[in-house]
Amino acid sequence: MSFRTYRAVDLLIWLGIMLLAELLTSYAANTWLPGISFAVSLTFPILIIVYMRWGALGAINAGIGGFMVCLFSDITGGQAMTAERIITSVVGHLCLTVAPLIFILFGKGDIKKGRATTREKWYMTFLYVGIMYLAMNVGFAAAESITLQREFFPLTLRYLSFNGVTLIFSVVVAIVVRKTEGLFEDQKTYMFRLERERLEQRQKNNHA
Repeated sequence: MSFRTYRAVDLLIWLGIMLLAELLTSYAANTWLPGISFAVSLTFPILIIVYMRWGALGAINAGIGGFMVCLFSDITGGQAMTAERIITSVVGHLCLTVAPLIFILFGKGDIKKGRATTREKWYMTFLYVGIMYLAMNVGFAAAESITLQREFFPLTLRYLSFNGVTLIFSVVVAIVVRKTEGLFEDQKTYMFRLERERLEQRQKNNHA
């Protein structure tokens, strides 16, 4: 399998996982906890993994995810699906494409080093999740303030509070995945490392 094929398949698999998780979460929330004053979504925690694995290409999954969050909420009895809501959701999720800039910042100009630092140091993992969470909610607020002519700062505070449970889920997910080999890691770097380890093992076997 070529690297491009692997990348496409991996993005597709994560998209499927994200959509299934979001559908089940939306159904559960709107069926068992109707009228709740907070949002529960697994799209965000899955996207923080996808952006770690593939960088800006995560925008593909983010854009689709933003739309599907609205669709699933509508069909499971949550918020109605309107043009303004779709724009708000898609823009907010696409704001997660700030991830490569975060890695560059963490790596002091070196994006690969930034990714490694984010994965290896628990407090940098949490900082990554926190910045991504802020970027998404600021995106929500900015889009809604433009489409519905509402005040930006109160909207930002409302979204940060409203999505707080999603943030908690995301922190838990980050704790779990950061120690799993190859899961929360740049996939090109991971594949190169695996190939290098195979070659080294082969050389050892040949000299044994």
